[in-house]
Amino acid sequence: MVTAPPSAPPVSSSEGSPAELGAGAPDVLPDPADLPALPPIEFCDAPTKVLMATCGNGACHSNGNATIGDFATDAVSAYDFVDRPSRRNPSCGRIIDSEDYSKSLLLTKVRGDFEAPKCGERMPTGSFVITKEQIDCLASWLQQFQL
Repeated sequence: MVTAPPSAPPVSSSEGSPAELGAGAPDVLPDPADLPALPPIEFCDAPTKVLMATCGNGACHSNGNATIGDFATDAVSAYDFVDRPSRRNPSCGRIIDSEDYSKSLLLTKVRGDFEAPKCGERMPTGSFVITKEQIDCLASWLQQFQL
């Protein structure tokens, strides 16, 4: 007999017929090994589609030695910014917030939900434009850093 997770009582063929358990109810829980695997979650490629494309064209968020945004865009270096407070003002939030991606400073700055001027300007700066699709892509990408 296969047992159910601790949160559910075990069900076996001796505990009632399918009719007693409800129409179509199995008399034994399936073996987890027999269940199909969930597909891996795919996050949008924000470094390529957003940061490098619209954020400073190499001046802000596309290299580890950037002087304005000091944020490299490759996946490995992004982990260095998880839960790191804003360089401008720590009360502005975390650059990448592992508890709630929607509060990440990167996202609040492109959405415009941050406290100005204390936390700087809306991003991207200058003549660069960011679309709703790119903002959604950035939000998707930030979700991979959730704990």
